[in-house]
Amino acid sequence: IKSISIKEIPFWIIGAVFTIFTVIFFWDVIAGNKFFWEDFIEYVFPVQTFAAREFAKLSIPFWNPYSFSGMPFIADLQVGFFYPLNRILSLFVDFNGNLPYQAIQYVIIIHFLIAQISMYFLAKHFKISSIGSIISSIGYAFSMLMVCHVIHPMIVYHLAWFPLVVMFFYKGINEEHMQSSVISGLIYGVTLLSGHPQTTLYEGFFLGVLFVWLIVSKLINRETIKINYIKTILAGIAPIVIGFGIFAIQYFPSRELADNSVRNEINYEKSVEGSLEYKHFLTSVIPDLFGTVNGETMNPQGTDKPSYYLTFNNQNLQVHYYWETSFYFGLITLIFGIFGALFLYKDKVGSFLIFVTIFGFLYALGDNSFIYKIMYNLPMFGNFRNPGRILFFTIMGLSLLSGFGFDYLWKNFKDKWVLINFSIALFIPMIFAFMASSGSIAYSTTPTDLIPTIQSTGNLALLFILISFVVVILSNRFINPLYGGIIIILLSFSDLYIAGNAFNKGTINPNKAYELNPEMKSLLTPKTPKEIFRTNMRVYEPVSFSPMKRNQGLIDRIMLIEGYNPLLLSRARFDVPNVKQNLDMFNVKYKIEIDINKGSWNFVARDSNYPNAWFVNNYRVIDTKFIKDSLKNNTYNFRDVVLLEEKPKIELTNSTDSTEVKIDCLEYNNNNSIYKVSTSMAGFVVFSEINYPGWKAYIDKQPADIYKANYTFRAIPVPAGEHIVEMKYDSDTFRFGSMISIGTLVLSIIALVFLVVRKENH
Repeated sequence: IKSISIKEIPFWIIGAVFTIFTVIFFWDVIAGNKFFWEDFIEYVFPVQTFAAREFAKLSIPFWNPYSFSGMPFIADLQVGFFYPLNRILSLFVDFNGNLPYQAIQYVIIIHFLIAQISMYFLAKHFKISSIGSIISSIGYAFSMLMVCHVIHPMIVYHLAWFPLVVMFFYKGINEEHMQSSVISGLIYGVTLLSGHPQTTLYEGFFLGVLFVWLIVSKLINRETIKINYIKTILAGIAPIVIGFGIFAIQYFPSRELADNSVRNEINYEKSVEGSLEYKHFLTSVIPDLFGTVNGETMNPQGTDKPSYYLTFNNQNLQVHYYWETSFYFGLITLIFGIFGALFLYKDKVGSFLIFVTIFGFLYALGDNSFIYKIMYNLPMFGNFRNPGRILFFTIMGLSLLSGFGFDYLWKNFKDKWVLINFSIALFIPMIFAFMASSGSIAYSTTPTDLIPTIQSTGNLALLFILISFVVVILSNRFINPLYGGIIIILLSFSDLYIAGNAFNKGTINPNKAYELNPEMKSLLTPKTPKEIFRTNMRVYEPVSFSPMKRNQGLIDRIMLIEGYNPLLLSRARFDVPNVKQNLDMFNVKYKIEIDINKGSWNFVARDSNYPNAWFVNNYRVIDTKFIKDSLKNNTYNFRDVVLLEEKPKIELTNSTDSTEVKIDCLEYNNNNSIYKVSTSMAGFVVFSEINYPGWKAYIDKQPADIYKANYTFRAIPVPAGEHIVEMKYDSDTFRFGSMISIGTLVLSIIALVFLVVRKENH
């Protein structure tokens, strides 16, 4: 029987098929009937709106003044500011500075098309047929790992491009092709900029294992192939060096932010949260065995609740562990992947794919596997929770094995042992599907109302398995292999569509979520530069209540002392003897108050808040080790004195005369602010602005010192007279990182052009 080749299916048709599948899978979101939810609304939408708005003004937003009283912005790795497809969003910002949430959704959805194309090219590089490559692509792109992390799109961005990185990386080492190694490094570097440290670590480890695997394979076969060891090693190292060189513009600011942030120490017990259990293997056949979570059941106003019921250490897991442990990539991928492994285990590529498939699952088991216990002690691996995120190893391995399996089956129909092996691969999921169909697979902890759903899913799995078997049998005699392959493709997509389509159907319109009363918005929005103040929008007692989203400030330019971010600056807060003084010093003009009896709330104005900048001519120096305790245990009048942690260079004159001071803010932006200060006596201008290493000060355009003031704020010593005081965000780490990234990019392009020209000349 003739094998299927790419000549039979032009790539423009394949691209059209991938586009159609992507549109069908996300149609309700594309049409505006449903919406991405969870962290998309809470984090991605406001953060990308702020980033796009600022870049549309040709500004790089180093600082975010709207969350947590101010914090670094582009240094936050998960912002992914320098990822090119994020920056395309700036084209959609309207005249009012608003970014349509649809634009962000479309960018995320496009990555599912990229993931299919990327995996298709990788499969084709391994000489898998076009039909087999499509099967691999569907299993990878629409696996539950990818679909469930739409709410964390930075993971999707990484994984969408990764098969291309692997393809060029493999070609560079295997064929000693430096041009491919450079391309691999360029793509890898760009994907790292999308911003997810855990996936960055796992991808780097994947490439490292592949590098060692190929080197060992070459050594084993050195009698039959000629090896240029230096070129081979350079081909493996170059992508890593180039990738991290491009990533430097993000890495160094992010490293600085991490060093100045609260360190949530992750011990072993914390790191294994979100681990799979061995019984999760059953969900590769019955995806809703332990219940489901989706955008509709998570609607706060909805009547349905998530049916997810799995426990860990005898405690009910939070619903977010559903998407952190989702282990479903389709029955077709599973069946043909197992079949492919049965005959490909002696092959160099096949053995590697089998290894990463098994390794990914064992690592994802966390505390339930010896693999994780070993890996935890390696550098960086113990810094993350949710080991299930490494499952892309397993999904990539099985997806490619399924493509190989499809080709081998279609080319060897006449061999009865091939059909026997395929029957074995088919029999394994069929047993689990039958158990689910009969209800015998349910656990003692399974809610009784979920059992009919499990049985229904089992029946559906049996149907898909039966159709697959019939198609294979008929293709042996009656059906053209191409048509049989198309049926298998449609089965694969239909299966994954049924399993994962509902997850991203949120019911809350992001615009509605951030809708704010115009009068309230006007009241709480600072009128810079003349009127600068912050707002306290959350109350915790007698009940926890907030009338706005946590990152509302990024949308509406309201300067909040709250926010939502995985990172918090270690010096963003301090304890003083009373809450009122704390709010005063943070320049909080409006505070939320609730009336339990009336069931009402309102923002009330405060008249005791400190201004954005105030003047003192007295200071005390307190050792850094004791500064927090001093603030907590002593009562200071911070309008008259500032607490410093090092002796200032300025000399202050004690005088009984009253000091005449006037401070006017002339300009106040994200990255800089300018003040006109007139004072009859030398002293300190103290700012209710979070201190951070990236800020530089200038007095009359001459460099000046910024001191850590009152543990959290900034203080600039100002001599007597009239002066222009400026604070500008000018990060040394960003400058250093950008120089490395630009240099790496330029040298890589030059190297690529040189290699191409040299190849043409030869």
